[in-house]
Amino acid sequence: MPKVRIAVLGAGYAGVHAAKTLNKLFKSSSDVELTIYDKNPFHTLMTELHEVAGGRCEPDAVRISLAKIFSGKRVQFVVDRINDIKFTERQLVSEKAVYEWDYLVMAVGSEPEFFGTAGVAEHAFTLWSYDDALRLREHVEAQFLKASREIDVARRQTQLTFAVAGAGFTGIEMMGELLEWKPELCREYGVDPQEVKIINVEAMGDILPHLSPPQRAKAMRQVQKLGGEIRLNAAISEVSPEGFTVNDGTFTACETLIWTCGVRGCSFAGSLTLPEGNSAVLPEAELASIRKKSRLATNEYLQSVNDERVYVIGDITWHRENGKLLPQVVETSLQTAETAAHNIAAAVAGQPLKVFRSNYHGFLVSVGSKYVVADVMGLKLSGRTGMVLKHLVNLHYLWGVAGFNSCWDYLQHHIFGLKTNRSLIGSHASVKSPMYWLVPLRMFLGATWIFESVNKILQGWLDPHKDMVGWMFAPATKAGATTALHAVKKVLPGDGFDLHQPVLAHPLGLFTWVIHTFASWVPHYWMQIGIVGAEMALGLALLGGLFTMLAADASFLLSLVFIAAGLLSWDQLWLLIAAVAVKGGAGKSLGLDYWVMPWLQRQWNKTRLAKKTYLYLDEPVQKGR
Repeated sequence: MPKVRIAVLGAGYAGVHAAKTLNKLFKSSSDVELTIYDKNPFHTLMTELHEVAGGRCEPDAVRISLAKIFSGKRVQFVVDRINDIKFTERQLVSEKAVYEWDYLVMAVGSEPEFFGTAGVAEHAFTLWSYDDALRLREHVEAQFLKASREIDVARRQTQLTFAVAGAGFTGIEMMGELLEWKPELCREYGVDPQEVKIINVEAMGDILPHLSPPQRAKAMRQVQKLGGEIRLNAAISEVSPEGFTVNDGTFTACETLIWTCGVRGCSFAGSLTLPEGNSAVLPEAELASIRKKSRLATNEYLQSVNDERVYVIGDITWHRENGKLLPQVVETSLQTAETAAHNIAAAVAGQPLKVFRSNYHGFLVSVGSKYVVADVMGLKLSGRTGMVLKHLVNLHYLWGVAGFNSCWDYLQHHIFGLKTNRSLIGSHASVKSPMYWLVPLRMFLGATWIFESVNKILQGWLDPHKDMVGWMFAPATKAGATTALHAVKKVLPGDGFDLHQPVLAHPLGLFTWVIHTFASWVPHYWMQIGIVGAEMALGLALLGGLFTMLAADASFLLSLVFIAAGLLSWDQLWLLIAAVAVKGGAGKSLGLDYWVMPWLQRQWNKTRLAKKTYLYLDEPVQKGR
């Protein structure tokens, strides 16, 4: 029996979620072949593009490689630009290849809507792709560089005027990023902040129409607090290289207009030659709107009205639910993807299909790095609390995409690794010192453990006739433990506080209980060998910089055990602090970890377990690499 070939076209929010859901549904079906196609080798976090365009995060903060997402899964990914779809032949066609399919999931996304405004396509910037974000980021920096060299005041004002058209989610978020980036760019290029003008131009009478009026007001106040200007009831009628004109004839000179006024379907989808199918059931006027918006009509099962083997999801979906078109938002992408995947599985199995039912939870919009207005499931939040919720929502999504690996990357890129104070915790976690400064501490910590081990050997800990740990099994009373402990560790007399005294005057009751319960059967001699061996192994590992993180963890835990046993004195607490300090990669500087860890990382990343659990480090190793 030939395999059923299921193709997902597009690796955006809808496409990735559809492919992952199909992978779960067909996990044990060897007769199904799953493939996702995209022109990029990565999935883009579209909702975070403003952070890259506005200089807050580096470009890799919004990229997740398809290799990372689908390694260890049954889904194959193909990086290619599909130019045409032959529905009758069931083929995807690119310049160099033809791909066969039996079921097709159309998830090709959307593109900016210019509404026929003169000059927008030619002279405005958009923010609807990874490349858009990079282009805009580079342009903004270039404008500050140009202005720093410009002596003509009027010309410099034009260069330093940045306009954002549209006050929806993308427009307001882009405003927040530019306003936060402005002081940093002014310092870097020696520009007077008073010369920089950042304005938002909105055709309607208010901003953020999806939010409640009180939440809109909070967002507007935050934009104004950061120094931004919002012009309402100002529809842009023409854009030129010198600036833009609004409906009342007012002209604003600027070299940077960012267009965020809306989205349509995908021109690729609009260019397709579709079979007749059941499209005749739709009114001619609606068919004209669908063609104009370059979207694809579906039935209630999200099947294309032109071909029941084609499922349409995400932003190109034209489907009315309770008389209303599905909004072009991320939740629509995820929910349509899940329904389509389940219906494909049902169709393959010959079972009934399920009707799409949406379940929207609300909206969040950030104004800079520390302020969010949110209207989610009845909760109306703002400020830092809203930003915490936004990060949690992103982490929830990323956990489903690539597990712990992508969540950790997100935390590093968006919180811990930011050096410009543009995160919830500022730049405290991003301050890093060169590892070579920790090399002396690492080696001293290792030498200390070796000294402790050698000292125990000289005291006779390896002599089977000497019992050096019997005090651990003394009666679990305060007096008995203290008497036994004093036999092996002398407390020095003196006036005032003596740093040579043990942190604990007697072993913890929990420690004594653990020893009596789980270690009473171990011969004292073998326990002595274990302690000496552990100290020697830790010392050698730290001294040589081998498996430094594990050795530091073990050093920390062993120090805690010695504290619980009443063996560690106050002047030895530095062992705990040193163990924490050397954890962060001290072995990679003048240590064996410099060579060993990259090799181990490559070997681990090749394993099926690493790929399946998303616990690989960096990127998974692909075949042939």
